[in-house]
This record gives sequence, C-alpha cells and structure tokens, in this order.
Amino acid sequence: MMLNKIITWLLFYSCTLVASSNAFVWDINSTWYKTLVTPAFSPPSWLFGPVWTILYLLIATSAYRFVFMKDTNLKSILLGLWALQICLNTIWVSIYFGANDLLSALVVISILWVCIVFIIMLSWSVDRVSSFLLLPYFLWISFASILNVSYWYLN
Repeated sequence: MMLNKIITWLLFYSCTLVASSNAFVWDINSTWYKTLVTPAFSPPSWLFGPVWTILYLLIATSAYRFVFMKDTNLKSILLGLWALQICLNTIWVSIYFGANDLLSALVVISILWVCIVFIIMLSWSVDRVSSFLLLPYFLWISFASILNVSYWYLN
C-alpha cells in the first residue's frame, strides 16, 4: 500500500513537472517580454522558480490527498477540477509567452482562478488540509491575475 501511495504522489508531481516544463518551451525572457511596460509591483524574475517549486509540491499533494480521501461524491469532481486546473495552468504559459496574447491569457487565468476557488470550496467539507494546501496557489494566481491585467492594460 505504501508503494502505491508513493507512486500516486509521484504521478501527480509528474503532472506538475509537465506543466512547469512549458516554461522551457517558450522563451519567458524573450525580446517581446522585455519590451513590455512592467507594472511597478512586478516581482523579480528569480522569484518565480522557487515559488512555483513550492506551489507544485502543494498542488501535487492536494491531488494525492483527493485520491486517498474517504469515499465521497466529491472525489471524482475534485480530481476532475484538479486535472482542469493543471491544464489551464499549462495553457496559460503557452498563450502568454508563446502566443504573446495578454488578453487571451487573462481569460485563461480567470478561468483557472475560478477553478481553484471551486476546488478549495468543495474540498473544505471533505479534506480541509487540501484546502489549506491550495491557499498559497490561490493567492499566487490571484496576484498573477492582477499582474496579467496590469501588463495587458499597460501594453
């Protein structure tokens, strides 16, 4: 049983690694990005790597907990929403840095934000630890959404 749990967590963490690898596909320090007017509150580039490393650990752990939670009608819904949020997370990078489309990226990150809110709300009744694990992700995506709006507005 312990090996199954380890493999399950590793599989979910692998999903987050696939999402994060998208940053290596697109040049996130491209000429296009460097020419954008930057909001005054934009964090330094070096901060993103450590933040996302921690967030992906928390995101994977929440999915792992969903799999092994007691049987509930919400388990499949939570896992489906988890899969959706990781897809939206991955797609956002492609739209923002690949297509250089700030408005479409804003639409995607807004849907991602709503998805995270639903996951936190639904998991609250069955696994509060998972809800708490996702709060930093919610806060970071909220901040990223404000950044996305600001970049779109300024450029």
